[in-house]
Amino acid sequence: MTEPVITIHGKVLSERDLATKIREGVTPAATSSSMDAKRPPRDNLVRAQRGGYEVRDNGDGDGRTLVGHFAVFNEWTEINSNFEGHFMERIAPGSFAKTFQESPPKVTFNHGHDPELGDKVLGSIRSLAEDDVGAAYEVGLFDGLPSLLMSGLRAGEYGASFRFGVMRERFDRDPGTSDWNPDGIPERTILEARVPEFGPVSFPQYESATAGVRSLTDEFIFDGFANDPKRLVELIDNTRALTLKSLKGEDPEPEPAPAEATPEPVSVETHTKEAQKMEIDQYTSVEALNSRDSEVKSRITALDSENAGREFSPEVRAEWDDLNSEHDAITRRVQELEARKARIEEIGGDPDKTVGPQEPQEPKKPFGVIVKPNDIYDLGAYRTQSRSREDEAQLLRDGARRSIETSQFPHARANHEDVQGHVERLLAFDDDQATIARRILATGSATYQRAFGKHLMVQPLTDSESRALSLTTTAGGFAVPYVLDPTIIPTSNLSVNPFRAISRVIPITVDDWKGVSSAGITAAFAAEATETTDNAPTVAQPAISTEKAQAFVPYSIEIGMDWGGLLSEMAGLLQDAKDDLEATKFTLGTGTNEPFGLIVGATTLTITTTTGAFVIADLYKVEEALLPRHRPRASIVGNRFVFNKIRQFDTSGGSGVWMDGLQPGLANAAPVQTTPFAPRVLGYPAYENTAMDAVLTTGSEILVIGDFSRFVIIDRIGLNIETIQHLVSTNHRPTGQRGLYAYWRTGSKVVDAGAFRTLQT
Repeated sequence: MTEPVITIHGKVLSERDLATKIREGVTPAATSSSMDAKRPPRDNLVRAQRGGYEVRDNGDGDGRTLVGHFAVFNEWTEINSNFEGHFMERIAPGSFAKTFQESPPKVTFNHGHDPELGDKVLGSIRSLAEDDVGAAYEVGLFDGLPSLLMSGLRAGEYGASFRFGVMRERFDRDPGTSDWNPDGIPERTILEARVPEFGPVSFPQYESATAGVRSLTDEFIFDGFANDPKRLVELIDNTRALTLKSLKGEDPEPEPAPAEATPEPVSVETHTKEAQKMEIDQYTSVEALNSRDSEVKSRITALDSENAGREFSPEVRAEWDDLNSEHDAITRRVQELEARKARIEEIGGDPDKTVGPQEPQEPKKPFGVIVKPNDIYDLGAYRTQSRSREDEAQLLRDGARRSIETSQFPHARANHEDVQGHVERLLAFDDDQATIARRILATGSATYQRAFGKHLMVQPLTDSESRALSLTTTAGGFAVPYVLDPTIIPTSNLSVNPFRAISRVIPITVDDWKGVSSAGITAAFAAEATETTDNAPTVAQPAISTEKAQAFVPYSIEIGMDWGGLLSEMAGLLQDAKDDLEATKFTLGTGTNEPFGLIVGATTLTITTTTGAFVIADLYKVEEALLPRHRPRASIVGNRFVFNKIRQFDTSGGSGVWMDGLQPGLANAAPVQTTPFAPRVLGYPAYENTAMDAVLTTGSEILVIGDFSRFVIIDRIGLNIETIQHLVSTNHRPTGQRGLYAYWRTGSKVVDAGAFRTLQT
């Protein structure tokens, strides 16, 4: 038997060479089983640099404080990894600001894989924040660390490393050549990342002793198998078998080729058709095929949108052709199955027992490998494919991420990258039951969206549509498809309602949230051998309840007859209604059956010099009143009326009250823009809030400056809808309209009043 070969770009490769190319990330389109395979992975990534830290003495001769930067902003780094691929990468300023507050990391040695220390924490984080350089930290090291480790740290023999997951990114597949990227390989800019842990590592040897930032993802992944060689061997054998089988369509057992044998080249097109047929054979029902086809069509549309007005690159063209070919193949298969079913029904047989291919025998799963369901929206498959509840929850979250990658969002303000980052954040805080992931998958399938649309249009449902809709029934209502759900998809008009962009937003799956807050510790000097004062902070446990908000959306029967029109109308109407309500209540809410607003909680007032008037000195007055510890992360909110008054203060441009001249973007000249808009006043980001006072009368509260991480918004994930079949007029006759009653739950509260100052006239 001759050794199988394949042609890539006109070059004949053997099976062995092909396996090497696959490891290097150069795979033919036929081998791609996931539509997001060409983007780098987003989870369990590791970066390291030699040095990047210093050990400082505490004054007693024993160094116990570790100080440094584990990440540097806006420095291009070449990533060349078997797991991740080959691309250029940089980290944008602001990537860690939100996640540091939401989920502080821990500090370990060798990412918890050291045989002596394991995953023991090395010290407590005294400070962790972004500065002009990057992610800066100061860690007080614990007593009892091995002397060898401490000596190596002092000598600078280790590297600084961090493990992270990408929550929001910008990925350019064809960036062109540049000084930092002479080969024009793809470029990734990380806009938001979550860091579960960082710390020193035993930096591996590279060809260049002065090598900068490196990917240690491969080492991190395979280090997890180091203590179980059998598991690693099984994984490699299984991966090789699956890869070769997907290419050949037969048993991958190799046979030596005779010396005189001349292999016949096989084109990529031939392999593409064979692999495509095998891919389609995985879906054994019309519903599963339609669900997969929905993903394919969504990706086709996304490719067109991403490359609007531009010629496809060869890579995108190959993906485009493969997807269209798969769509055509699925259409033919569905027509065939439906024709067979109709024939069986015609002759009086049982289509459920006689139609369709036999259910394939599930391959034996190697130890340590979790097989993902073929249909990501089949919730039952996650249970059968899992060994434990933890595995099931992880698979559900992976399925939710894949759904986000392949879905379209009808709302005009839904940016796909922002949606991905927001959902990554939601999934990071999902509960043990993966409630948020389940909701995304339950409401994201083509079957559910079709059933939801039919329900609104008062059309009969098929059995599969009824089952899909029954998964989310709540007291007569139904969960809105997540692509429309404003509690999941961030489409807020931030110029009207800025709170979700600058505040601490916590998703929950229960009704109430309890936290811990403190105004801080007061330090003092004292004489030698004198009793210390009690500097214990006052610790509070703020509780925030979620309150029900509601909206009513009437629509004509004519609009209801067109699901596409209703889809886009409802997306905009729901989000605008939610924005208008929250902008008001997050500002002025009393806390009784509604959120506690900012003005209610920010009780420390600064009064203008002249009652009912506002001059430039008042602006400096309120800024100086804010405690220094809150200034580095402070923002300013106010009505545009007040901002226009401020703009008029500086007629010659000399005082620098306004920075950026009201232009969108960051105040500094960073090459990466990380906020949707941010004109600055006195160097602080300034946000319009339509609910703030727009008059200069006695008692008007016109500006708030403060650290908005101390203003907490709680979202109970999920928006539900109930339908009213016919609306009637005052004469009790139908108006030709239907109605949607939508409701969701949210809450807010200032958890530290000292972090804000309110300017009152």
